[in-house]
Amino acid sequence: GTTNEYPVPLPNMSVPNYTLNEETGMMDIILGVYCSGEGQFDGYEVDVKYNEEATTAALETVANAVALPVELITALPEKVTVPSGSRQTTFNMTVNLAQLVADHADWYDKNIIAAVTISNPSKYKLNENLSTTIVSITGAEFMEAPEPPAPINNLVPDGGFDDASKWTIKNVNNDDFEAMRINNKQLE
Repeated sequence: GTTNEYPVPLPNMSVPNYTLNEETGMMDIILGVYCSGEGQFDGYEVDVKYNEEATTAALETVANAVALPVELITALPEKVTVPSGSRQTTFNMTVNLAQLVADHADWYDKNIIAAVTISNPSKYKLNENLSTTIVSITGAEFMEAPEPPAPINNLVPDGGFDDASKWTIKNVNNDDFEAMRINNKQLE
């Protein structure tokens, strides 16, 4: 892609980038570590962490975004090991989706974001421009839109404004005032 934004789910992909346990409501978002270049690869490790500062900064750049409450991230490894002979591996960030839906059902039309950063590689050099991923959960994919509001009842019951007998005049300022009335559709 052209940004570090990682939509969940990925649009137009035949293989999902998450798994969802329907019984527990836990969602595992699949993330990864990748070593570019050619040749034989030695094993290496990187640190992994939730990045609050990058999450806050992404709120300014990701459209219609809200921050995923950090307490809803129930699992994220502190370290990831890529075995010798391999250039990449995957790991999961587990999110309590059931609790997210219960606590924030009004976020159905939001991008719910959390930044994940890798750092401190045990071997090789880290590309700082690609070391933080902005996970962006598309709320509409996992939350139901709320019911549309009920129609507003006519404020003048049983008719329209022509029938002043149905009106109640209220003094909103609690001052003495002259009552207004309607006469032949004109305010007097």
